[in-house]
Amino acid sequence: MFKLKTFRTLGYKKENGLWIIEVKLEKIEQLFDKKDPSPFRVKDLEESVADYILTSAEELGAKRVGKLRILYGDPTTPNTKLIKTSINNFFNYQYEISKRDIYKTLGIGLKSLFIGIICMLISLSIIFTFEDVEGLHAKFISEGALLLAWVSMWKPFNLFLYEWWPLRDDMIIYKRLASVEVDILSANN
Repeated sequence: MFKLKTFRTLGYKKENGLWIIEVKLEKIEQLFDKKDPSPFRVKDLEESVADYILTSAEELGAKRVGKLRILYGDPTTPNTKLIKTSINNFFNYQYEISKRDIYKTLGIGLKSLFIGIICMLISLSIIFTFEDVEGLHAKFISEGALLLAWVSMWKPFNLFLYEWWPLRDDMIIYKRLASVEVDILSANN
């Protein structure tokens, strides 16, 4: 039986204590999205290539990725400096998007918290108003207000306690991939 650590790194090469993510392509053009009209240095990576790199970095752990190696079979010699810059720019852009998403999520959390606190205060005032009143209607209103208070705080608690962590993890991976060393080698050598 494989240990989880062994299973996660199965199939990856290691160099200088860090892992290498290898992408094998027939032609270097397969690296980039053909529908993207941007200049070459800011082109989007092909979705399947970007997903593979991201999944590999998640498996290995962002801090343990040392190099991204692109192997191509095309006999022509590509502009490696431009391709390396394009790859790093792509992941830097993804990093900036993920950072913005975290700020957006936390901003929604703050707004939700403000709304939740207002609902909580209104609910508490209703509960205290009906505290000494007898009867089924008073009990119904009081319990409903208590339920409203709890429900109004669910969204901010959920955002602050759980929702931003996956965004943070993505941001860490993108930041690492934005600065990772990129090798572009012919598979024919």
